[in-house]
Amino acid sequence: MAVAGTAETALARQLASSDAQVRNRALRKVERMLCQREPAPLSPKGMRRVWRALYYTLWFADTPSAINWTLERLCSWLGLAVDNWLYFEVMWETICRYWIEIDHLRLDKYYALLNRSLSAATSLCVDQVDHWRRLTGIVERVVFEPLVGTSADLDLEAAPAALGMALHVCDKWLELVLCQAPGGLESLTLDTDSTHPVDIAVQPFLRLYLAPMERASATQQRNRKVLMRRAFERLWEPLVRAPAAVPNQRDQLVYLSQPEHRQQLAERLFKLASRVEVPPYGRRFMYGCVRRLHTAVITSAAATAAAAAAAAGPLFNDFDARIRKPRQRRRRRRQQRRRR
Repeated sequence: MAVAGTAETALARQLASSDAQVRNRALRKVERMLCQREPAPLSPKGMRRVWRALYYTLWFADTPSAINWTLERLCSWLGLAVDNWLYFEVMWETICRYWIEIDHLRLDKYYALLNRSLSAATSLCVDQVDHWRRLTGIVERVVFEPLVGTSADLDLEAAPAALGMALHVCDKWLELVLCQAPGGLESLTLDTDSTHPVDIAVQPFLRLYLAPMERASATQQRNRKVLMRRAFERLWEPLVRAPAAVPNQRDQLVYLSQPEHRQQLAERLFKLASRVEVPPYGRRFMYGCVRRLHTAVITSAAATAAAAAAAAGPLFNDFDARIRKPRQRRRRRRQQRRRR
């Protein structure tokens, strides 16, 4: 059933009520609205009006059980809504628009909402290329483009910008999206025309470094440098991390294990970063990734040689001991001749 403007306004007031029972009844109404197709589903304008009220529904949920229950309902509707991606886009757009209003006591609730909704959206994509492109396109358009000014058709002055939200996405993208993509990180090629989900998912963080900065203002250029550094520390550096030469229990997780794969990624990334239109600051970080990938290949080769030496057995070790210190051997021989 389509909801008229006055009914939407009344429902929004119920969702933003400080009374928990009123909010719960309103949430059940919203669930029915999202699932109904006839006579017409919610329009984008109606979805934004509802999500503005849902934002305050989570705001007034104060106890841990109420917070967890509300988060589960809000994220479960992503799979029930008639237009899944409109629901997801308006959710992130609303949080981005009101991000500056969130105080430090309520910030964890909205971090949890971002994490759960991103995990739910990743599960919804499965192995469908169009869904992965919708997911990455929404996150890039809503979160990154207003901050860094990389869009050619977006009204950068009117679009909301939330630097804290973008930093949080940089922190969680590797864990919640890239590692969950079908095919895994071993299928990563960094090809801009690839149809692998992991290649599609990494594109926003490639464009963050490689896109030109012609339309960006001074503030947007500063924001972009902050995001470049954060994405390098939380996504690219762990992704291209080399395995330790000597394994131990405190080794960090290694995502790319094949030396040939790392070599191919280094060559591809070098070609992308060496283009003329790439900003110098972005090129610097991409060359840092290339150096780490080459270091990973060298480290892997050294570890392979050490493993082969250990597997050679005592004959190799005796030979190594005999040729390692020739001066001491000659000195011992001279001493033996003198004693005779």
